[in-house]
Amino acid sequence: MKTKKKNNIPKPENYDFPDPDADEKEMYWDGDAATYLHKAAEYEKWAERARGCGRDELAIMYEGAAERWFKWYKCMEQE
Repeated sequence: MKTKKKNNIPKPENYDFPDPDADEKEMYWDGDAATYLHKAAEYEKWAERARGCGRDELAIMYEGAAERWFKWYKCMEQE
């Protein structure tokens, strides 16, 4: 008998959205390419959640942060 796996995703109104620029101050110089790619994916996910909650302005900020992290990833990958 199969059991369904429960997702522990909180209801949208309970999301504690992080500051889109918080990680940049401490990670920009210390990270590696894999960290930058992970952060880009993380902020893309936050953008989806924000847009799903109707917070389009916050979603745009997360999309911008994801683009910056991905740009840094590409720079690290080329080095």
